[in-house]
Amino acid sequence: MDDLNPIAVKGAQEIAKAQRRKYEPRIEKLVQMGTTRELAEYLVGLEIRVAQLEQGPFTSR
Repeated sequence: MDDLNPIAVKGAQEIAKAQRRKYEPRIEKLVQMGTTRELAEYLVGLEIRVAQLEQGPFTSR
């Protein structure tokens, strides 16, 4: 089971990189509007989560 952990970590890192590339413009726009970077990242994270919830339960995707 421990052999799967590095694979999961690498996959999670790749997903995080892809999300940063995709959502970085939105984060930058919020920062330019006067929000802190931490708050901007949190807000964008909420936007992502809401979009996922609007798609329905995870099992039906």
